[in-house]
Amino acid sequence: MFLSHGRKKGRRGWQLLPYPVTLAAFSLAVAAFPLFASQRLDAAAIAALVRDALTQETAGWQEEVHIEVPPPTEADHLPPCNAVAPELPSEWQRLRGRIVVTVRCLHPSSWTLHIPATVRRFGTYYVAARPLRHGARITAEDLLAQRGERTQMAEDLIDDPSEAIDKVLRVSIAAGQPIRRSWLSSPIVIRQGQEVRIIQEGPGFRVEGRAQALNRAAVGDPVRVRLANGQTVTGTAIADGIVRLAP
Repeated sequence: MFLSHGRKKGRRGWQLLPYPVTLAAFSLAVAAFPLFASQRLDAAAIAALVRDALTQETAGWQEEVHIEVPPPTEADHLPPCNAVAPELPSEWQRLRGRIVVTVRCLHPSSWTLHIPATVRRFGTYYVAARPLRHGARITAEDLLAQRGERTQMAEDLIDDPSEAIDKVLRVSIAAGQPIRRSWLSSPIVIRQGQEVRIIQEGPGFRVEGRAQALNRAAVGDPVRVRLANGQTVTGTAIADGIVRLAP
């Protein structure tokens, strides 16, 4: 059994509060609490601790993750320690490529190790099946699935074709180039000055009419329209030339 300690603040400052943690819960506790072991920690044990902390932190990712933590040779020359706490990079976006995890000894000695680790990310992403020009509306035939390492690639790569189909390109891209979400926009379905159909509905009623759009909008964007009586109201673009008003 391992023992993990929480903390509380009293008159004498922060105090360790022991409570049991089973081996199964080891990787859950390791990133947040000091960990007490029954034997001296060597280089292999410290590397395993860091690897478990990173594994737990990346457990919810959809990507396949490979973690490499070489045993720190300097650990064999450190004073004995049976209470350590790893500290991961503060932002999850930084858990990619080469990173550094800090390991601190809390008891009975006081030392700090900076452990290098490598987090490699693999998954599916979509590339352009052919050259695509700025302003092109993407179809399923324009997309080609690729699988490979994404460690050094942009975070916003398209990994689901539905995220790209019917979207409009903000830039021109070459065949085989990975497609990013930031390069896409929803197509404009309402144009300024356009006569649009307006729909207003609720429990037991539905009203339709015509109005003039006062701004351009994509699906889901707000649209200001001028009614036949001159009143200006705001609705939501729901399709090409159609605006829904709130009941």
